[in-house]
Amino acid sequence: MVCKITDVKVLREVAAVDEDLGFQVTMDVAEPLAEDIVFRCMFVVSPEAGSDDVELDSADIGNGPGIQAGLMRFVFEAPAPTRRQIEESGSVADTTAVYLTATYKGEEFCRIGYYVRHEYVEPLLQENPPEEVDWAMLRRVLSNPCVTRFPIEWDMPQSESKIVHSEEMIKSEAITCSTAWRQFNNDGQPLPGGSMNVSGQLRERSRSPAAKRAAVEAGIDLTN
Repeated sequence: MVCKITDVKVLREVAAVDEDLGFQVTMDVAEPLAEDIVFRCMFVVSPEAGSDDVELDSADIGNGPGIQAGLMRFVFEAPAPTRRQIEESGSVADTTAVYLTATYKGEEFCRIGYYVRHEYVEPLLQENPPEEVDWAMLRRVLSNPCVTRFPIEWDMPQSESKIVHSEEMIKSEAITCSTAWRQFNNDGQPLPGGSMNVSGQLRERSRSPAAKRAAVEAGIDLTN
């Protein structure tokens, strides 16, 4: 994996229900990346499959664009779910969830999830919760993280990029050589309407090793 999330620390494991969520994230980037990595903090309104999770916040991590190789540490904060969103997820006493998702070029490669419960600060209220929610007395508690990693296509390695570039150059040379070769007859004389190069002269046969190799790949017989 080119980029790996090696550590995530919750800045406030226990906090007021309306207090922002905060995470200190450490990433290990093995190779430079061409694009930024996008982090999102999501709130699970419903555990039902196919339901839409709510995005609390997102952040582009990188040099706009791109990321250098090495360790990177940053703090990602997101607003807490609204009271309405919490109520839509069920009873305040029900366990919900939030998660961080990391994507590169639109593909998710890591997800860090936390179960969330809301409980009253006072034990008596927790044992006998009031009929109407007393938000001022509630606190948010996050569980230990659950990490899931997904394989994705990262940037093309530099060695592979060079190979592809070389193959494209060979094909280009083959097309150029084939086009130039058609401008001469079997006696080596230029045909009418022969193409011109940038210097204004008719192209001549190229006997360089690269051109010979390109011509052979293009199916051109250089023995005539």
